[in-house]
Amino acid sequence: MEYYKPGIHQTSHPSSGSVSANYTEASDDSGKADEKIKLKISRREVKEKIKWIDLILTYDNGELEREQARLIDEGEQIRKI
Repeated sequence: MEYYKPGIHQTSHPSSGSVSANYTEASDDSGKADEKIKLKISRREVKEKIKWIDLILTYDNGELEREQARLIDEGEQIRKI
């Protein structure tokens, strides 16, 4: 019997929707101040996601380490937008 082992992307994915939701809401016509606040929230959430991904143990598994590095890089790119 094999046990289900979710990958890093599967464990971090459910919480990533709030980043894109805030970013999308920031582009709505609700004023510059509101846009600024929602972009700040989005960036803060991305920083938090990066930190959580960094804390995931990979147990020297090369595939997991590559996936972790890819997700961290992706988060950094999103944060810089």
